[in-house]
Amino acid sequence: MTVSCIIPAWNEAATIGALVDIAAHHPLISEVIVVDDGSTDSTANIARTAGATVIRNNRNIGKAQSMDRGVAAARNDMILFLDADLKGLTADHLTNLINPIVANAADMTIAIRDRGGLINKLNAQLGPWIAGERCLPKSLWGSVPAQFKKGFQIELALNHYARSQGLPVQPVFLPGLSIRRKEQKMGLARGLLARITMIGELIQVSLRLLIRK
Repeated sequence: MTVSCIIPAWNEAATIGALVDIAAHHPLISEVIVVDDGSTDSTANIARTAGATVIRNNRNIGKAQSMDRGVAAARNDMILFLDADLKGLTADHLTNLINPIVANAADMTIAIRDRGGLINKLNAQLGPWIAGERCLPKSLWGSVPAQFKKGFQIELALNHYARSQGLPVQPVFLPGLSIRRKEQKMGLARGLLARITMIGELIQVSLRLLIRK
Protein backbone atom coordinates (compact mmCIF):
# COMPACT_ATOMS: atom_id res chain seq x y z
CA MET A 1 0.00 0.00 0.00
CA THR A 2 1.23 3.47 -0.85
CA VAL A 3 -0.26 6.70 0.41
CA SER A 4 -0.90 10.17 -1.01
CA CYS A 5 -0.06 12.92 1.48
CA ILE A 6 -2.18 16.06 1.13
CA ILE A 7 -1.30 19.30 2.88
CA PRO A 8 -3.67 22.28 2.60
CA ALA A 9 -1.68 25.44 3.26
CA TRP A 10 -2.26 29.15 3.54
CA ASN A 11 0.76 31.37 4.25
CA GLU A 12 2.76 28.62 5.96
CA ALA A 13 6.23 29.36 4.55
CA ALA A 14 7.75 28.96 8.02
CA THR A 15 6.83 25.27 8.34
CA ILE A 16 5.85 23.83 4.96
CA GLY A 17 9.34 22.95 3.73
CA ALA A 18 10.20 20.67 6.64
CA LEU A 19 6.83 18.90 6.47
CA VAL A 20 7.11 18.20 2.75
CA ASP A 21 10.68 16.97 3.13
CA ILE A 22 9.73 14.45 5.83
CA ALA A 23 6.67 13.20 3.95
CA ALA A 24 8.39 13.03 0.56
CA HIS A 25 11.10 10.74 1.94
CA HIS A 26 8.75 8.39 3.79
CA PRO A 27 8.75 4.85 2.30
CA LEU A 28 4.95 4.50 2.50
CA ILE A 29 4.20 7.83 0.82
CA SER A 30 4.46 7.96 -2.98
CA GLU A 31 3.36 11.56 -3.52
CA VAL A 32 2.99 14.79 -1.56
CA ILE A 33 0.41 17.29 -2.74
CA VAL A 34 0.36 20.79 -1.29
CA VAL A 35 -2.78 22.77 -2.05
CA ASP A 36 -1.76 26.40 -1.70
CA ASP A 37 -4.93 28.22 -0.72
CA GLY A 38 -4.15 31.63 -2.19
CA SER A 39 -1.02 32.27 -0.13
CA THR A 40 0.67 35.66 -0.39
CA ASP A 41 4.03 34.40 0.86
CA SER A 42 6.49 31.83 -0.54
CA THR A 43 4.57 28.75 0.60
CA ALA A 44 4.12 27.36 -2.93
CA ASN A 45 7.74 27.82 -4.01
CA ILE A 46 9.12 26.30 -0.80
CA ALA A 47 6.77 23.32 -1.05
CA ARG A 48 7.69 22.70 -4.69
CA THR A 49 11.42 22.92 -3.96
CA ALA A 50 11.03 20.45 -1.09
CA GLY A 51 9.47 17.88 -3.43
CA ALA A 52 5.71 18.46 -3.43
CA THR A 53 3.31 18.72 -6.30
CA VAL A 54 1.66 22.10 -5.79
CA ILE A 55 -1.93 22.96 -6.66
CA ARG A 56 -2.63 26.67 -6.39
CA ASN A 57 -5.98 28.25 -5.63
CA ASN A 58 -6.33 31.67 -7.24
CA ARG A 59 -8.02 32.88 -4.07
CA ASN A 60 -8.49 31.64 -0.53
CA ILE A 61 -11.33 29.10 -0.67
CA GLY A 62 -10.92 27.40 2.71
CA LYS A 63 -9.26 24.36 4.24
CA ALA A 64 -11.83 21.67 3.42
CA GLN A 65 -12.28 22.81 -0.16
CA SER A 66 -8.51 22.74 -0.59
CA MET A 67 -8.39 19.23 0.86
CA ASP A 68 -11.05 18.21 -1.67
CA ARG A 69 -8.91 19.49 -4.53
CA GLY A 70 -6.00 17.46 -3.21
CA VAL A 71 -8.07 14.28 -2.98
CA ALA A 72 -9.26 14.75 -6.56
CA ALA A 73 -5.66 14.93 -7.75
CA ALA A 74 -4.32 12.06 -5.61
CA ARG A 75 -3.24 8.87 -7.38
CA ASN A 76 -3.65 6.54 -4.41
CA ASP A 77 -6.77 5.25 -2.64
CA MET A 78 -5.30 5.96 0.81
CA ILE A 79 -4.93 9.57 1.91
CA LEU A 80 -2.81 11.09 4.67
CA PHE A 81 -3.81 14.64 5.58
CA LEU A 82 -1.40 16.94 7.41
CA ASP A 83 -1.98 20.47 8.63
CA ALA A 84 0.66 22.85 7.29
CA ASP A 85 1.52 24.54 10.60
CA LEU A 86 2.93 21.51 12.43
CA LYS A 87 6.02 21.63 14.62
CA GLY A 88 8.04 18.59 15.65
CA LEU A 89 6.77 16.21 12.94
CA THR A 90 8.89 13.07 12.45
CA ALA A 91 8.87 10.13 10.06
CA ASP A 92 7.81 7.91 12.98
CA HIS A 93 4.70 10.04 13.44
CA LEU A 94 3.70 9.37 9.85
CA THR A 95 4.39 5.65 10.24
CA ASN A 96 2.23 5.52 13.35
CA LEU A 97 -0.66 7.18 11.52
CA ILE A 98 -0.39 4.93 8.48
CA ASN A 99 0.39 1.52 10.01
CA PRO A 100 -3.02 0.82 11.62
CA ILE A 101 -4.61 1.29 8.19
CA VAL A 102 -2.08 -1.02 6.53
CA ALA A 103 -2.70 -3.65 9.23
CA ASN A 104 -6.50 -3.34 8.83
CA ALA A 105 -6.74 -2.36 12.49
CA ALA A 106 -8.61 0.86 11.67
CA ASP A 107 -10.29 2.63 8.77
CA MET A 108 -9.21 6.06 9.96
CA THR A 109 -6.48 7.24 12.30
CA ILE A 110 -6.45 10.66 13.96
CA ALA A 111 -3.48 12.32 15.61
CA ILE A 112 -3.52 13.26 19.27
CA ARG A 113 -1.06 16.14 19.45
CA ASP A 114 1.20 16.48 22.46
CA ARG A 115 -0.36 18.91 24.92
CA GLY A 116 1.12 17.32 28.01
CA GLY A 117 0.17 14.88 30.76
CA LEU A 118 -3.47 14.80 31.73
CA ILE A 119 -4.71 16.62 28.64
CA ASN A 120 -3.15 13.97 26.40
CA LYS A 121 -4.93 11.21 28.31
CA LEU A 122 -8.28 13.00 28.20
CA ASN A 123 -7.94 13.71 24.49
CA ALA A 124 -7.13 10.09 23.70
CA GLN A 125 -10.10 8.77 25.69
CA LEU A 126 -12.75 11.44 25.24
CA GLY A 127 -11.87 13.62 22.27
CA PRO A 128 -13.04 15.69 20.50
CA TRP A 129 -10.74 14.35 17.80
CA ILE A 130 -10.42 17.33 15.51
CA ALA A 131 -6.76 17.22 14.50
CA GLY A 132 -6.04 17.64 10.80
CA GLU A 133 -3.46 14.86 10.83
CA ARG A 134 -5.34 11.71 9.83
CA CYS A 135 -5.13 8.76 7.45
CA LEU A 136 -8.23 7.42 5.69
CA PRO A 137 -9.47 5.92 2.42
CA LYS A 138 -10.84 8.03 -0.40
CA SER A 139 -14.15 6.22 0.00
CA LEU A 140 -14.67 7.72 3.46
CA TRP A 141 -13.85 11.17 2.14
CA GLY A 142 -16.36 10.65 -0.66
CA SER A 143 -19.10 9.70 1.81
CA VAL A 144 -19.09 13.18 3.38
CA PRO A 145 -21.68 15.47 1.73
CA ALA A 146 -20.34 18.59 0.02
CA GLN A 147 -22.16 20.81 2.51
CA PHE A 148 -19.72 19.73 5.23
CA LYS A 149 -16.61 20.19 3.11
CA LYS A 150 -16.27 23.79 4.15
CA GLY A 151 -13.87 25.59 6.44
CA PHE A 152 -13.07 23.82 9.68
CA GLN A 153 -16.15 21.58 9.66
CA ILE A 154 -14.53 18.68 7.86
CA GLU A 155 -12.80 16.92 10.78
CA LEU A 156 -15.99 16.50 12.80
CA ALA A 157 -17.87 15.50 9.66
CA LEU A 158 -15.31 12.77 8.89
CA ASN A 159 -15.68 11.47 12.44
CA HIS A 160 -19.45 11.41 12.13
CA TYR A 161 -19.58 9.61 8.79
CA ALA A 162 -16.99 7.06 9.89
CA ARG A 163 -19.15 6.24 12.93
CA SER A 164 -22.34 6.14 10.87
CA GLN A 165 -20.76 3.48 8.63
CA GLY A 166 -19.41 1.47 11.56
CA LEU A 167 -15.81 2.11 10.54
CA PRO A 168 -13.23 1.74 13.32
CA VAL A 169 -11.40 4.96 14.15
CA GLN A 170 -8.14 4.93 16.09
CA PRO A 171 -6.61 7.94 17.85
CA VAL A 172 -2.81 7.91 17.72
CA PHE A 173 -0.73 9.84 20.25
CA LEU A 174 2.21 11.58 18.57
CA PRO A 175 4.73 12.72 21.21
CA GLY A 176 6.40 16.04 20.53
CA LEU A 177 3.93 17.11 17.84
CA SER A 178 2.42 20.58 18.15
CA ILE A 179 1.28 23.44 15.93
CA ARG A 180 2.03 27.10 15.47
CA ARG A 181 -0.92 28.74 17.14
CA LYS A 182 -3.01 31.23 15.20
CA GLU A 183 -1.98 34.02 17.54
CA GLN A 184 1.68 33.32 16.70
CA LYS A 185 1.04 33.45 12.97
CA MET A 186 -1.42 36.32 12.75
CA GLY A 187 -0.82 38.40 15.83
CA LEU A 188 -2.96 38.43 18.96
CA ALA A 189 -6.08 40.21 17.67
CA ARG A 190 -6.38 38.50 14.27
CA GLY A 191 -5.36 35.15 15.69
CA LEU A 192 -7.97 35.36 18.44
CA LEU A 193 -10.65 36.29 15.91
CA ALA A 194 -9.66 33.34 13.71
CA ARG A 195 -9.83 31.01 16.71
CA ILE A 196 -13.30 32.26 17.67
CA THR A 197 -14.44 31.77 14.07
CA MET A 198 -13.11 28.21 14.09
CA ILE A 199 -14.84 27.39 17.38
CA GLY A 200 -18.08 28.84 16.03
CA GLU A 201 -17.87 26.62 12.94
CA LEU A 202 -17.20 23.54 15.08
CA ILE A 203 -20.22 24.25 17.28
CA GLN A 204 -22.38 24.85 14.21
CA VAL A 205 -21.39 21.62 12.46
CA SER A 206 -21.77 19.62 15.69
CA LEU A 207 -25.39 20.74 15.92
CA ARG A 208 -26.07 20.03 12.25
CA LEU A 209 -24.57 16.55 12.49
CA LEU A 210 -26.57 15.86 15.65
CA ILE A 211 -29.79 16.69 13.80
CA ARG A 212 -28.85 14.29 10.99
CA LYS A 213 -28.57 11.30 13.34
